[in-house]
Amino acid sequence: MFTKHLNHYQKFLSRSRADALFSPKNSITQSRITCQIHQCFDSLATNIRSVSTNTWAVQGLSCHCIKLTPRRIPTTSNVSLRTDSDGLRKLNLCTGVSTKFDPFVKNNLNQLSIPTVRSFSTSCHNFSSTEEHKTGYKVYHETENKLLYAMVSRIPELKDSLAPVFTYVEEEDLITDSEFEKLTKTDFFDADKSDILESFKKITYYMYEKEDNLTHPSFDNICQALVSSIKDLSDDDICKLMYLLQIWSPKCYRKDRNYFDIFAEIDKIQIERLSQGNNYYSLDQLLLLIDFWSHLNLLRSSNFCKLGLRKLLNKSHQLNAKQFVQVMFYHCRNRTFHPLVNTYEVELTFEKRYDQLTPQEIAIVLLAFFKSEKQFNNKNIPVKVGKTFIKHAQEMDSISINGFLKSLKFYFPFAHWNIMHQVCDKLCQILDNHSHQVLANAATVSTKIDVYHADLINKVVEKAIENKDLLRIKDFEKVLFPVMIYNHKLKQPELVDIVTEEFLSDKRQPEVAQYPKTIISLVHHLIMLNSFNHKLIAKCMDLEFLHESFGKKLSGYNLPKELLAIDFSVAIEAPEYTGPRLPENLRHILCKHYAWRKPGELFHNQVVKSDELGISIMSKLTQLLGGKEYVHLAYVLPHFIRPDILFCVKDGKPVPIPVGMTDFVYMNPHPPVPTGKWYAIVLMSFSHQVKNTENHYKGNFMCKTRQLKKLGYEPIVVSAFEWTDETEQVRDKILRDRLGFLNTENTAVSVEG
Repeated sequence: MFTKHLNHYQKFLSRSRADALFSPKNSITQSRITCQIHQCFDSLATNIRSVSTNTWAVQGLSCHCIKLTPRRIPTTSNVSLRTDSDGLRKLNLCTGVSTKFDPFVKNNLNQLSIPTVRSFSTSCHNFSSTEEHKTGYKVYHETENKLLYAMVSRIPELKDSLAPVFTYVEEEDLITDSEFEKLTKTDFFDADKSDILESFKKITYYMYEKEDNLTHPSFDNICQALVSSIKDLSDDDICKLMYLLQIWSPKCYRKDRNYFDIFAEIDKIQIERLSQGNNYYSLDQLLLLIDFWSHLNLLRSSNFCKLGLRKLLNKSHQLNAKQFVQVMFYHCRNRTFHPLVNTYEVELTFEKRYDQLTPQEIAIVLLAFFKSEKQFNNKNIPVKVGKTFIKHAQEMDSISINGFLKSLKFYFPFAHWNIMHQVCDKLCQILDNHSHQVLANAATVSTKIDVYHADLINKVVEKAIENKDLLRIKDFEKVLFPVMIYNHKLKQPELVDIVTEEFLSDKRQPEVAQYPKTIISLVHHLIMLNSFNHKLIAKCMDLEFLHESFGKKLSGYNLPKELLAIDFSVAIEAPEYTGPRLPENLRHILCKHYAWRKPGELFHNQVVKSDELGISIMSKLTQLLGGKEYVHLAYVLPHFIRPDILFCVKDGKPVPIPVGMTDFVYMNPHPPVPTGKWYAIVLMSFSHQVKNTENHYKGNFMCKTRQLKKLGYEPIVVSAFEWTDETEQVRDKILRDRLGFLNTENTAVSVEG
């Protein structure tokens, strides 16, 4: 019987509620709340991985494992007990702890034992969210959140604030077909509220292995009676009801009638009780109720949860360290903070509680900030995070490693770049011991502050090649990104061919269709590395593909900017390409979108900050050449955001810029007219140079100089590092050194001798 229930339970894991929008009614605030779709928060999938087709094992079981007894599991049941290298028991079942609200768990769920767990396996696989599409449902595998919940559930101090997770129905609790039919036809108008709840429990258990959901007309009587009685239910009874709803959750859409009516009424009643003041709910009780909503996958649909979490975070200083971790886990699932939450207060609490948390608990808090897209205003926190990673990385699991890397990548002060370099050193040492899904974040952890670490890139590339069949296309793109951005010389040049083959393979096409921006970014990276694959380029330029991916109306607001760079780069560097290109009108739309003003033009009567370097160099060059007619600032390459300073020299003297070069429209790369030798002063801003390596230019900058040469311009690089803080005399010397000697009598620049 157990095996039968387990197999059916696994089938439920593949179902979800594909509601993109949750429309509250009745007691819920009358506004449309955008809801992200998540799969049901399940215990069986909380911390497991597939060992074989029909074998499941729990890894690193939490402190909430059911104590199996002969009464609960018949001797004929096919339940396997295994022992890992640490002697930890691995069971086929996992649940939560008993509720503080009393008898329901003891009487109906059995008391749960709390075994001691010493470690968490570092070989967690597939812990990132993925999607599948089956029979109209959008299925989300939120394995990362489930593994994070396993960490939370192993904290003994939280045993009173974690809700029980539905596991299976015992055979003695099932009713017969005739009893079920009788209950569905019963009029519960005058029934006692406890009888209504008991009847709903029997019906729910009976429907456990059935496909029908609560929208079926047979359940109208019991659901209407239940909704009417919720206001009279005690908190314990509401907990019982929410526990039973876990059976219906995988089968119901959020706005399905009856199901919506029940949880909306629960939400209304809990808000009323929470708003009574006088601490109606204790802290543990409030966290317990929020945990029930989390198991129903309705955190973002519940106004009670929003109000409760807002109250908890705005008084986060009253939470102990472990409670703070639990609250931050719910924000990790929510992926947002309430707009009225004072995140500065949250940061302050995190800093004060930091030393009381384990690295795994710190990772949960970091992921909550990362997924909520909240940067740390306190610069001390990222530095402490980096030092913690360096000290404890050897003992962390893959989930925690990813949490630290995501946070460090999202925000880290460059002033402490040496700590980031040590983080990269540590990653090189531990990368072999962790899941392949750490690779993407390991590859990009230092790219935001431009800390180049060649050994780490080589190590990531090596691991990516070894695990090419396991990586997603998004992972390939992230692995290739630092290779491109740092203009890194690969020790494994076969990476480019492997990535190209993977993106063109039939098995990857569903992923390509699902993540169209990824293939466009990858082709852009390859082009920056001077690699042109005509099949991949044709895929990106295909108008049908663009319409399917970005909609019928294409513009600069929905198309990635890399698309324009691909189109122009092909025209400049791959003239043999004969595949599709962007339509001319769309190309013009994109050019206007990105080059929305003339270079050097005032904006709101002020010079744009990014133009200051170009204007300063152009002014000095005008003095050296003898007049404005010899110099022109223009977007020669419209797909690069910074303009270039053009001038022409013939027989050692400057040539006035012809009219054809000063009035051209920036809709295409513009080659020079044959009036002499053309030069382009390329403005290298601070972001174009790798900051921890001298004279190391980034890949996109090197691509720009390469394409300027292809067009017929000789690039001359002037760096913001050498120009910005210097005197006029030094700046004059810099330009003279770049241009040769200046003939002041003839106002000519000799650069050819």
